[in-house]
Order: sequence, then structure tokens, then C-alpha cells
Amino acid sequence: MNLIGQTYFHDLTYVPALTGTYGGTGAAAQTERIAKLARHIAQYEVEFLTFVLGEDISTEFQAWIDSEDTTAKWVALKGKLLNTVRLTSPIANYIFCPYWKSTCLPVSMVGTTKGEPAESYRVRNVEVWNDMVRQNDKLFDWLSENRSTYEHDDFTLGLYKDWVMLTTTDNEFGL
Repeated sequence: MNLIGQTYFHDLTYVPALTGTYGGTGAAAQTERIAKLARHIAQYEVEFLTFVLGEDISTEFQAWIDSEDTTAKWVALKGKLLNTVRLTSPIANYIFCPYWKSTCLPVSMVGTTKGEPAESYRVRNVEVWNDMVRQNDKLFDWLSENRSTYEHDDFTLGLYKDWVMLTTTDNEFGL
């Protein structure tokens, strides 16, 4: 079971044609988009959690997601990963980036192209990634404040190399 679903993909992480028809696409295209997003959620949610928590703690947390246990440390962590009122999460932003790349990157004879600035692949990915970084900064501050609860012998919070990747902003030029 996953923490997030397609309802977390709106506003900045909006994915066209998840509901209703879009641009003349029919039910088959919509079903494929939903299935593709579900595959991305299944793959990249686990990857995000492993980057944030390390493999052992991530595995424990994922096992908890499927249980009916009310262990306080996992409930608190889930509360920091998901805003269930606004339906936002750094996980959704993280998943959106590879989904958008695999779905929306236009290719021409001269390579990848850029359409309207507001909707171009790179510009949109940068906005979503940087929003994730802002959310991660708050998450990592909270994890650092609660380090004794979430540290493990093989993993020390705040010293993990993947935190650097998840807290580094991007720009349109990839610099």
C-alpha cells in the first residue's frame, strides 16, 4: 500500500487527464495515464522514503503503512510526510518529476524542445522540484530534532548523502 494516491497530483503537480477526458483522449488513454502514475507512485515512493530514512528505517515504516498499528513515531512521521488537508507531500513532488519527464518531454529532430515557457518540461520540473526542496527542509529539520527516534545503527540522520540531493534547488538551465 502507498501513502499517496492520484489525489495528491493537483495544482503544481497537476497531471492532465486523470479524470474526465482531455484534449480528445478517450477512456483507454485515461486508464493508461492512471496506470502509469500508479506504477510511478509504487516505484518512486519507496525510493524517496529510502533516500530520506535509509533502507532499514524505510522498510520498517513501509511495513507499518500496511498495518493497523498506531505506533506514535510512525503516525508522527506520516503526519510530516503528508498534508492530508491540502493533499500535498514532498513524495508527490518527487514522483511527479520522473513521471512528467517520461510523459511530457517533447523530442524533435534536433533533440528535446521547449514549448510554452509555463508548461515546458524543464520549467515545470524545476518549480515542482524546488517546492519539494522547501518541504524537505521542514521535514529534515523535524527529523533532526527527533533524531533519537529515527536513527538506526546503519543510518545517521543528517549525515546521509541523499539528503544533499533532496535539499538542493534546481534551475531551468540545470545548473
